[in-house]
Amino acid sequence: KYLVAFYFCYRILDSTTRLRDFLLVHLAGCAYLGIQAYVSSNFAGNRLNGVGGPGIDDANTLGMFLATGVVAGAALALSQSGWRRNVTFVGLALAMNGLVLTASRGAFLGLIGGGGVLSALHPKRFRVRFVVLAMVAVIGFFAVADQRFIERMFSLVAVWQHSEEIDSSAQSRFVLKQAQWQMFLDHPMGAGHKGTAALSPRYLDEEWLATSRVGDRVVMARSSHNTFFTTLTEQGFVGALLFVALVAWVLWSALRIMLLRNRTSDATQPVIAAGLCGGVMVVLVAGIGTDYLMAEVQFWFLAGLACAMRLLTSAAAVAREKPTTMEASTGVASTAALQRSERPS
Repeated sequence: KYLVAFYFCYRILDSTTRLRDFLLVHLAGCAYLGIQAYVSSNFAGNRLNGVGGPGIDDANTLGMFLATGVVAGAALALSQSGWRRNVTFVGLALAMNGLVLTASRGAFLGLIGGGGVLSALHPKRFRVRFVVLAMVAVIGFFAVADQRFIERMFSLVAVWQHSEEIDSSAQSRFVLKQAQWQMFLDHPMGAGHKGTAALSPRYLDEEWLATSRVGDRVVMARSSHNTFFTTLTEQGFVGALLFVALVAWVLWSALRIMLLRNRTSDATQPVIAAGLCGGVMVVLVAGIGTDYLMAEVQFWFLAGLACAMRLLTSAAAVAREKPTTMEASTGVASTAALQRSERPS
């Protein structure tokens, strides 16, 4: 399924216009989810669950998905004008409000990571516009953020400091990572897909296990909550190496965008590429606290980033060759003029 999704995106997104439209459609989908979140009353423990559809119907995954839409919308607001920019502002407001309702700490960190990528990679010619839009975004964010969201985000300080005030949800992640490391040592070639949940009763105390009902049976298990440890535990060292290679490619792409951002005639190309790279970064950063190995949105953005890098590299090469061609033409013209001046009258 994911290979097919990646292939379709890679074949379809063959121009900057289509990449722009892809981000616009993705933002529209996130705006729709934001509306669903706004009208929903399905809150469990002050967290929004059951909104978003298959695969994104829990608070953490929905928040991550909406964060990719916010980064995509920021790239569009920065690079577009006219009706597209106006529509983008509406979509951004709805997607950001939905993100706040999920109260997902991982999604919030992913948003910071993706926004940081866009901040670092946009071209210099958009610097003033970016500062203005960033100020508007900060004001808009604090306008929709409620006390529940702010308190939950401030709990990240306790998580970072490993203080006694850390909540059980965050503490269980640290315990689970230690258990997954031991699982990897016992199964270096990998325990197989969903192996963490299958092996968790052997490596975790009962207090860290989640209870669910499968038919007439009550099952106690704990699934992975970190994308890297998922690959390490379930796909072994080969999966971990592949994941590290993927992260290295994303970082290399970010560096390439930084080097080429001011060398293209079309200023929107590096912004769109930065938005796609920022979307991938959202998933990677949010995956520190949740397992997003099979999150479909990352395959869309990875395919889009691969297409954007190909287009950006080609555009920079063309822009680099144009002065050389002009200089050569000027040189030929000057030589011809000199030869005419040297002819005897």
